[in-house]
Amino acid sequence: MPLKPVQPALLSSGLPVAVGQQERISRFVVYERWFNAQLLYIKAAAFLPDRDRVTSIFRTTNVSEEDIWQIGTTVAATRQGGSLHARGDLPASDIRSANLDVTAAEPPARHGLITGWSQEKDGQKYVAVQLAAAAKLIISPARQS
Repeated sequence: MPLKPVQPALLSSGLPVAVGQQERISRFVVYERWFNAQLLYIKAAAFLPDRDRVTSIFRTTNVSEEDIWQIGTTVAATRQGGSLHARGDLPASDIRSANLDVTAAEPPARHGLITGWSQEKDGQKYVAVQLAAAAKLIISPARQS
């Protein structure tokens, strides 16, 4: 009897549970202090973990620009004092190269977390600088108009 190929476990969004190395990861920039619009770079502060030592991200591979910005608008609406300014995109492999991990954390659909942060603030800042340097800043179309 031939063996059936093993299908990857899927989330309700249809994405695999395991985040692939080449998946595009987007961190939404919901505070002006998280980026420099003139010099077009995202700051390390955008990637710093919260009190639970995780950073919220979205898996945006094969998602249209319009849909990515819609997700970002929804995210910004949940942040007190936040509004959508931009996003930072980088592959999951760059996050893992910084000795962190990217895990699925739905709902909402496509949500994930950067995990594995140091307990030490200096260590967190050092790694956040690496992520910011690797990320491509993309300004929100709403901000450009």
